[in-house]
Amino acid sequence: MAQSDFLHPTLMLRDYDDRYQNEDERNIHVWASARSLVLRLRVIAGCYQHGDLTYDTFFMWLAVIVERGPKELALVHWGDPRIRDLPQDEDALSTWLQQQRAPVIRQGTTRSSNVIPGHYILLDWDPLANTFYLRCRTPLLPEISSRCLSGNGSGGTGASVNRRGRSNVTKKLVRKRDMACRITQEPATLRPRGANFTALEVAHIYPLAALDQANRLVSASVFPWLSSRDAADMPYNAILLRSDIHNLFDDYQFSVWKYGRENRDNYIYRFEKGGAPGMQNYKQIFPPRPATEANLTAGHASVTSTDDVSWDFFNVHFRTALLWHVSGQGRSPSTNAVLTAEINRPDQHLAHYRLQPAYSLHIT
Repeated sequence: MAQSDFLHPTLMLRDYDDRYQNEDERNIHVWASARSLVLRLRVIAGCYQHGDLTYDTFFMWLAVIVERGPKELALVHWGDPRIRDLPQDEDALSTWLQQQRAPVIRQGTTRSSNVIPGHYILLDWDPLANTFYLRCRTPLLPEISSRCLSGNGSGGTGASVNRRGRSNVTKKLVRKRDMACRITQEPATLRPRGANFTALEVAHIYPLAALDQANRLVSASVFPWLSSRDAADMPYNAILLRSDIHNLFDDYQFSVWKYGRENRDNYIYRFEKGGAPGMQNYKQIFPPRPATEANLTAGHASVTSTDDVSWDFFNVHFRTALLWHVSGQGRSPSTNAVLTAEINRPDQHLAHYRLQPAYSLHIT
């Protein structure tokens, strides 16, 4: 095997505990096929199968997490590599897999089948030569490093900008457009003096607190919309959510995938067994509620679909959710894990790699 296929031992940031963090929150585990030179197994990714994750979708997720290259990805449903080892002879790997009749799932060949829970080994696959290669590295991908929960996004002082620095104009526009939680469809209560939005909050899709990171997280075409607080605090970057769901959304415990199931243009995915509690019956983001005579009577004029949220921001949210909860071993537990989430920052000379926590494998 080529030396470049391995991480050099000096690139290991620290020795990690033998315990696989968040293992009990997952029933799908993806391991690196190649061990590092210090003989460590590494968890590439993992999540929980809630009954709606297909191989086609999972490969798209992995393409976000792992290093992209000219080869396709393949998964071997192999069993727990801490118990059952995979040979490291790359030259004989393809032949060995055929001899073992190992179940290999190749990217693009299994579209609608649900991912079977279990342990997988990640390989590179050359479709032209029908040859498999070991994989160890994943890149250091930029991500939102922390996000404090927004709290009550509907509060205000009566000024054009409330005490949290958010535009009351945007809050009113989003309320008028949505009139209900965009996930549960629970409406604001209509009354003669105006609708009651208690327990419904305006949730920003891209967090205003992370605008200083936008230049490295979004494409050049999206960045102008996040170049300042005034630009980002607009209806195209906000939706109305029930307060508890708003908190889960801010913690990326669920997100909306544009390429969802059943020919829907959006689909809600949860990533851990205990993640996003209470969300199991909600599968999509609904469009704004149409204008009704009651809405107009209550003084809430409708807005057009062109004022709706942009999928560019949902794409960034979903990518961040994958990097927080699916990549590697997932988020580190902390006493303040719901309010803020910290990310390990590698040294500058490691900028080309994202080093996931490693499972120590002691070879005698």
